[in-house]
Amino acid sequence: MNAVQALTSKQAYKTVVTQDQFAVIVDEPVALGGQNLGMTPKDLLAAALASCTSITLRMYIDRKGWEVGDIRVRVSLDRDEAAQKEVFNRVIEFDHPLEEAVAKRILAIADKCPIHKILEQSNSIATTLA
Repeated sequence: MNAVQALTSKQAYKTVVTQDQFAVIVDEPVALGGQNLGMTPKDLLAAALASCTSITLRMYIDRKGWEVGDIRVRVSLDRDEAAQKEVFNRVIEFDHPLEEAVAKRILAIADKCPIHKILEQSNSIATTLA
């Protein structure tokens, strides 16, 4: 993977995230001093899980030849105060009803998406100054 770069100038929290020729604007809501010009960093993290899950399911479903219509994956990131941790709540929806065996298999495949696997691990971050 090519490195992702985030550039935050003086324009209150507006951050341009780039990777090769792609760009995304990330910001904070007005209530937190931002300008609400894009998703928050937490939204972007939830979007990574939602999109990876959807793509992983589409690849699997297409390989199986199942007709499910569109795939919608909603992810919210909420704080579980009792457990003192963040919880990703993921809901998967299809245009067509699923047979029970297919639904079980799809739930198992959703957990195999690469972002899901990364988020479930205990990770580390190495930071240096350039």
